[in-house]
Amino acid sequence: MRDAGRGLLGRRPVHAAGVKYIGKESNSLEDAKAGRIFDLDDVLNEYRGADSEWPESVQWGLRKIPKAQIASDTGLSRRTVAAARNGRPPHPKNRAQLVKAAGRYARDRLRALGLVQPTRDLDACEVFFAASKGAQDDERNQGHR
Repeated sequence: MRDAGRGLLGRRPVHAAGVKYIGKESNSLEDAKAGRIFDLDDVLNEYRGADSEWPESVQWGLRKIPKAQIASDTGLSRRTVAAARNGRPPHPKNRAQLVKAAGRYARDRLRALGLVQPTRDLDACEVFFAASKGAQDDERNQGHR
């Protein structure tokens, strides 16, 4: 039997938090080959699809929090909160408040689960969403054994 503290590492499940579509700018190819570009952001463009306007992870996190609490914390109307929870992208001035509320909730839940809590609100939502979906998948798979 192998000692638990020695030897090969065991497999760890990985769940994608999201997908980003990127493209490399070919007009910078010569500079990249010559080593004159040191920041990847200088040669990559991120392309956003229609579904990236209001991330599912934020909507999902907002649905976990009572509407009245979100409205109270953000100063937004319950109607605005309900629309955002149901997938309607909020006005840009309201978006930051809603993402902040969802991020705060996600970090609290991640802390309770003993997981790392990203500092950026959107990242916290993505990690919590992925961790929760992974846990749901594990529960479903155990039911089929």
